[in-house]
Amino acid sequence: MSAYSRGKLKGGRVALRLIEAGADVRHIRAVDEMTALKFAVHTCPAAIIQALIDHGAEVDGPPGTEQTALMIAARANHVEALKTLLHNSADPSTCCKLPWAAGRTAEGLAELGGRRTCTEYPPGRRSGPRSAVSESCGCAAGKLGIMPPGMSFTR
Repeated sequence: MSAYSRGKLKGGRVALRLIEAGADVRHIRAVDEMTALKFAVHTCPAAIIQALIDHGAEVDGPPGTEQTALMIAARANHVEALKTLLHNSADPSTCCKLPWAAGRTAEGLAELGGRRTCTEYPPGRRSGPRSAVSESCGCAAGKLGIMPPGMSFTR
């Protein structure tokens, strides 16, 4: 995802071309279990995240990972990434295995990091933010209909 991070708009086009040309989207950096998808959920647009998934990136992987892409997206306050991951069946109940995370889920990590900037307007209303401004991205995601029906963040 360095193509995107270095070039933004142009980098995004380069990243998509590399993915479409067969770049290894399942590669795992052994040192820290980082994958292209985990890098992408920091800042990449949903189209790149979706392309990675469409070309074989594991949404909740690799198996046994310490933190999932959903957790990283929640910590990064990247709502579009959260929407895309949840739409592609990311598991919001998975607990982070990093020692400092104390078994928190993506929602818990967002709360721990004070990710409270995901205020949205309720559908059909354009004046004023949601009444529960203290919601984290994860909490707001469930209440804003970002998650598939019947799915919610859990602790």
